[in-house]
Amino acid sequence: MTVPPAQVPVWERYVAIGDSFTEGMVDPDPNDPTR
Repeated sequence: MTVPPAQVPVWERYVAIGDSFTEGMVDPDPNDPTR
């Protein structure tokens, strides 16, 4: 008996609802002089 390969979806586009990865990275911080 042969097991069929798993069906993996192929994504053609990506839509970001929010940018939480970079959110707040450049916010001023009075305790951090590098910001």
